[in-house]
Amino acid sequence: MTVAKFVKSAVSPQDYPDELKPEVAIVGRSNAGKSTLLNAMCGGHKVAKISGTPGKTRLINFFDVGEKYRLVDLPGYGYAARNFDERDLWAKMIETFFNERKNLVGFLLVCDMRRDWTKDEQMMLSLAQNRGLECLCVLTKIDKLSRQESLKLYKNWLKTSGLKEGFFKPVSALNNDGVRELEDAIFKAWIKPRT
Repeated sequence: MTVAKFVKSAVSPQDYPDELKPEVAIVGRSNAGKSTLLNAMCGGHKVAKISGTPGKTRLINFFDVGEKYRLVDLPGYGYAARNFDERDLWAKMIETFFNERKNLVGFLLVCDMRRDWTKDEQMMLSLAQNRGLECLCVLTKIDKLSRQESLKLYKNWLKTSGLKEGFFKPVSALNNDGVRELEDAIFKAWIKPRT
């Protein structure tokens, strides 16, 4: 079981923790299940606050995962129950983090499987590619779908994104389906080679 510890919250680079560990950022649309996924990856411990209200995460939150690496929970993009100025501040906060964080090795793009691949997801993927970062798309909330619905929607994600199967990882953070496999995959491919 992964042991995770909250390190700190930050808005700007001068408040970030040290860059001694590789970091994996968790990004996605507001209410896609980022915090739920983070908690599941941390052995079910409620390290991140969860809310049914989109836009609950307003700061960049850093969590040490054992001694090897750090997970970073970022504010969601897209709809948030906040004013335009605050959403604009979030966008700048995320962009600054991606551009300035030297120990960032990759990110998990968290998407509700019941939604579609949009230009927002494409923009986040392009951001990763431009910086040479690893990236996987985690399709959440499969527990809310039948197997047949999941398969149909999964094929739609492949078609609308134009990306290969290995890029998408369907999970249920609530039932822990696929979470351990996801964590093992990113540790072996992204973290181990850098530690």
